[in-house]
Amino acid sequence: MKFSCKVYFFFLSIYIISSSFLNIFHKDLIAYILNPVIWILLALIGYFVFYRNNKNYYPYRKEILYDVIISTILYIIVFYSFGFKVGFSNNAYSKEINGIIINLFSILMIVGIKEYIRNLLMNEITLHKLFYQLIILFLFFLSDLNVSLIIETAKDINNLFDVVLQFIIPILSLNIFANYLCIKSGFLSSFIFRVGIIGVSLIIPIVPKYDFIIPTLFDVLIPLFTYLVIRYHISKKTKYKIEEPVKPSKWIPIFLIVLCLLMFSLGAFSIKPIVILTGSMKPGINEGDLLIIDKCEIKDVKVGDIIEYSMDRYTVVHRVIRILNGKNGIELIMKGDNNLQEDKKSVTEDTLVGCFRYHIPYLGYPAYLVHQILHNQTVDVETGR
Repeated sequence: MKFSCKVYFFFLSIYIISSSFLNIFHKDLIAYILNPVIWILLALIGYFVFYRNNKNYYPYRKEILYDVIISTILYIIVFYSFGFKVGFSNNAYSKEINGIIINLFSILMIVGIKEYIRNLLMNEITLHKLFYQLIILFLFFLSDLNVSLIIETAKDINNLFDVVLQFIIPILSLNIFANYLCIKSGFLSSFIFRVGIIGVSLIIPIVPKYDFIIPTLFDVLIPLFTYLVIRYHISKKTKYKIEEPVKPSKWIPIFLIVLCLLMFSLGAFSIKPIVILTGSMKPGINEGDLLIIDKCEIKDVKVGDIIEYSMDRYTVVHRVIRILNGKNGIELIMKGDNNLQEDKKSVTEDTLVGCFRYHIPYLGYPAYLVHQILHNQTVDVETGR
């Protein structure tokens, strides 16, 4: 890097690291005032310091840009289409016009500026490319993290796995892909991909009612699939090929099957699989058995039905032994077939998850063994502990 670029790189690093931690104590000040101003200044300084002389040539720019546009549109269509199956909820972002404008300014514009600056830095690398690319990846990854939210979520040690899945993996995946796009085709491709996906989430007033793992799957699988398509098109344009590349059309069925299987296993559809972890329903249902649970209404549940319901940090599968009509509506009294006492808490409409439909013995035993190794704890549903 040139000296001016190294100075610029140094101050950018200092700002990203310091703002990430200042955000813990002054969230609104950083997010809505300081952050936009600083990033705009960094973009202007970057342009006048070294971008005007940049003459980088990207031989596959048009092909990559086309692939990214198609991928971004598919991401949005598929992501929101599944909402018609799982249902929608209100978007957490403001639905008022002034709120949308503020979010577009403080979030969307900053994302675009970051991609512009990422491209500036990538273009200036001449020596030790991998080393600087990894540093750039780390800095922009850190700049996208919501450190205060991560710390708040990670206060409970049981949430550490959720923190990795919800915050670390998707942000890292998107930044790796953005780095790749900047290297191969420049600023515009990474700008369209990042801004396109985030912009829709800021404007549309509803979002699918996914568990947080589903968006993580999209943020990992869509960039991966797009990368494979780009590699295919680049390979087709290259004169010297060792072997014929595999057509993306052959990957699409596999990709869709994997995506649907993962979403099914994570409960994105009306039916979902669960693994039994205790012996409270013996002898009919044992540890390691896989059950298929279907969403149902509490008014359709009958005495003798097996249902799944939620407690504080886990769900329970037991049999309905009585149905009461109380002041708060229908209440289901539950008991495990192998338990001596009925469950301490009754099931209401809010805690009912679904009804048992199918039983596959032993299929979930590997998951059961992993749970025993990692947690090694039992749940006493009879006393509510």
